[in-house]
Amino acid sequence: RKMRRMMLLATELCLVGCGSVFAKFAMLFVVRKVLYTAAVLVAVLWIMEWLWPLCHHSAAIGAVLSVEWVLLYVGNVGLLWPFIATILAAGVVCSARLVNAKQAPTHIYTGLAVGVVVGFATFILL
Repeated sequence: RKMRRMMLLATELCLVGCGSVFAKFAMLFVVRKVLYTAAVLVAVLWIMEWLWPLCHHSAAIGAVLSVEWVLLYVGNVGLLWPFIATILAAGVVCSARLVNAKQAPTHIYTGLAVGVVVGFATFILL
């Protein structure tokens, strides 16, 4: 558990560093927003690790779903099939976690909800 927190912290530093590099290029603002959304999600997961054990897999796929949903809403029609594939991947990931009994259903669904909320909020507000 302690090693997981260290890995999350290292991931956080890498995401923020890459986001600051991409901040210099105006044409890559979507990449920067995705990196910062991932950084905020990792920070929230790192904090929530102390309070409630969330499923990081479902939180990550939830954030990807929300970012793709926002991009589809803005009019990027080229993401329709990847969005459908991500919905299927979310079902597979959450079902696999349930079947293998790695975590309780509440941890999986809460992780998915946290990922979606953080993804929407961060991607829209940045």
